[in-house]
Amino acid sequence: VIHLLAAERAHNFAVLASKYRLFPKTRYEDPELLKVKIFGKEFSNPVGIAAGFDKDGKAILGLRDIGFGFVEVGSVTPEPQPGNEQPRVFRLLKDYAVINRYGFNSEGHSEVLKRIENVRQDAQESNIIGVNLGKNNLNGPNK
Repeated sequence: VIHLLAAERAHNFAVLASKYRLFPKTRYEDPELLKVKIFGKEFSNPVGIAAGFDKDGKAILGLRDIGFGFVEVGSVTPEPQPGNEQPRVFRLLKDYAVINRYGFNSEGHSEVLKRIENVRQDAQESNIIGVNLGKNNLNGPNK
């Protein structure tokens, strides 16, 4: 069904479904064997979701609920910017691939930081959150 939506709309739907925790929370508890300690931080498992899926930090807890050991948000730019004009995501069905030309669309550091701070306050468990930082396009997309 999700393939009936335009690629970017399907991506946005998946982020919203994660944000509102529409996916069932995993009842699986990671075994001790999967725990990883890096730079003094303990990860419940080594599988995370990379920047690009949740660009603005809207779905951090929902992504943790479905079993990711860590969540990386972004790319986050200092100031808000819209990214490239749409359409900017394309499916290559024969190749089972997607072309992403988002162009660093971001709500900016301030908005994303507020969301991360709220997650930190609301979370019962430790949540390891990475942030991929990007730069603003100061010259416009065609310059």
